[in-house]
Amino acid sequence: MKKIIAIISFVLLGGSLFSQNPGYMGRHVLVNMEAYISPAWKNPTDLGNALLARGVSSKAVRYLGLNYFLSPNLEVIVWRKGTVGAGYDFYKSPFNPNSSGSFFASYNTSSANSNATMKAHGFNVFYKQYLGQTMAPMGNYLKFTFDGYFYNYSVPDAVWQDYVDSHRSWDETSPVSNETQNGKGKLFAFKVEYGYDYFVLDCLRLSMGISLGTTFGGYKAMGRDRNNLSVSDYADNRLLNAYWFGVKLGVGFLTF
Repeated sequence: MKKIIAIISFVLLGGSLFSQNPGYMGRHVLVNMEAYISPAWKNPTDLGNALLARGVSSKAVRYLGLNYFLSPNLEVIVWRKGTVGAGYDFYKSPFNPNSSGSFFASYNTSSANSNATMKAHGFNVFYKQYLGQTMAPMGNYLKFTFDGYFYNYSVPDAVWQDYVDSHRSWDETSPVSNETQNGKGKLFAFKVEYGYDYFVLDCLRLSMGISLGTTFGGYKAMGRDRNNLSVSDYADNRLLNAYWFGVKLGVGFLTF
């Protein structure tokens, strides 16, 4: 957490040093709360499990059980056409370390205990370029974001036994022989977003966007040979599946 705070502080301080511009109404700093959602299709999600518990059909859950990322952040206007910012990332989801590992991994609808769980905290830094005749911080924009996720995972006993049986962890020469039911990992990512910002009452900003991106990992579990995959490989793949496409909804306040 100290590293995350240091990264955010460095980016914002750098942005403030270059804020030699009138900003918007003489103000340069925005406080934002953003959420990225994406379809899960056949991947398990917390929302999907909650809907199943309420009796929603598994067919409907495939479309309503969305992935989500939460990202509160600070943004600084650095010139009339651009802003920089940094913030915090949160992601939480079930995942199946015994699935096919593809983008359309099987959605296990029998029980929430049929999946492992992962929870990620991290940071993001970004630059936003406003397009056309617009000026920061409103109008059409392109946003370039680098994300870092640091996660912990936990595997229930029954799921762990299936993993042990199917991944040859009894073989001391196998990379998965040192795997444990509870572990941690990290994954970095990059995405490009196109969207639109508009103001209400000169202080409240609403934002919408669509993003495409990739994580720098998570592709191993998409191959055919999965005997030697670690639990982290499956967790990375789950994060990749949720990250590559997103719809952003955000609200921000212009402060000072």
